[in-house]
Amino acid sequence: MVLHGADVSNWKSRADMSKVRDFGYVQTTWGTGHSNNVNLVNGVSTIADRQIQQLLGAGKAMGFMHYYQGGGVDAEAAFFVEHNRGYIGKGIPMIDWESSDNPNFGNVGVFEAMLVAFTNAIGGPGIVYYPGAQDAVLGPIAKRHNWGTCPASYAD
Repeated sequence: MVLHGADVSNWKSRADMSKVRDFGYVQTTWGTGHSNNVNLVNGVSTIADRQIQQLLGAGKAMGFMHYYQGGGVDAEAAFFVEHNRGYIGKGIPMIDWESSDNPNFGNVGVFEAMLVAFTNAIGGPGIVYYPGAQDAVLGPIAKRHNWGTCPASYAD
């Protein structure tokens, strides 16, 4: 079975998630609260809740995602839970592990510690999103910790 969906970040304020076919996942938090950008205040997306409510209201599967920025695995896991408490149990928790804004990218020890910290904070595993080129290295670590994987292929 093939599922079709979309992911959105703070940059995509006009996205209507009720129109996705099967699922959507929404970036909700970044780091430990120090990030400010378009629709992003103190590490929290100002548009994520609207997008999540659109998904839930349309009966679509929903994921809510944290962008890891190297602020310490326990601190980022705690920040994620604090700002996503209302979504736990309603969707799938996700972590975005990419090279931009992440000084720990490439450090598999931190990657593994992050999965453990988030599992403990959330009460179970979720899905980790990372560049597809890293799948051979990160995929087995994620699977060892019962995390699902979403290797990104981007637009290339």
